[in-house]
Amino acid sequence: MTISAFLEGLKNRPSTLKITVILYFIGTDCELYSQGEGVYGERIMPETVDKRSFLFNSPFIHGSMMFRREVFDKERYRTLGKNRKYEDYDLFMRLCADGFKSANLPEKLYRFHYDRSTRRVSFSMRCDEFKVRTEGFKRLGLMPVGFLYALKPILLGFIPRKAMIKLKEKTTESIVGLYRILHNAVLFEFFFFVAIAYCNIQVNVVKLNYILMFGITMLIS
Repeated sequence: MTISAFLEGLKNRPSTLKITVILYFIGTDCELYSQGEGVYGERIMPETVDKRSFLFNSPFIHGSMMFRREVFDKERYRTLGKNRKYEDYDLFMRLCADGFKSANLPEKLYRFHYDRSTRRVSFSMRCDEFKVRTEGFKRLGLMPVGFLYALKPILLGFIPRKAMIKLKEKTTESIVGLYRILHNAVLFEFFFFVAIAYCNIQVNVVKLNYILMFGITMLIS
């Protein structure tokens, strides 16, 4: 099914996105499920998408995406890093930078398998994501502020897993709460290190990171 046919079938449904521009790729909201829990949650994505929508996370559920054929005449998937991850995030940012309009349909039309008990993100994967974010934010003209958001996957690696699960549970109904906590954490650490560099204080950066993340963990526990 093409995007045009799909949107035509949804045109008269009152809950769907009002389309006033030509869209070249679209996604939907989704339900989260695992074998042990069944359907246990959801992900609600922003209906309208612009370049700033990419700062915190990818604004799309990759498995729900539909594209017009012509976007692949301009951009293609790329193999990135040794972990071969984040190619979707990379593609979406490149398409947005090229001027292709996109959006999300405000309906849960996709079910995403996400097992919280077994999901792991290695440090090398976090480094790959940092590189993808940095390049993408440059293309979107989001620097220098984008650099603070590019650090997000690295900083999250210093938060203990149990605390991270608890953080996600607390903010399931309010992504704004998660955004504020991590946004403030990134800003705090950035300016903290700037102050240390300015004062020419010699510190063990790894140990200091653990101390800062421990403090943030205590705030959200």
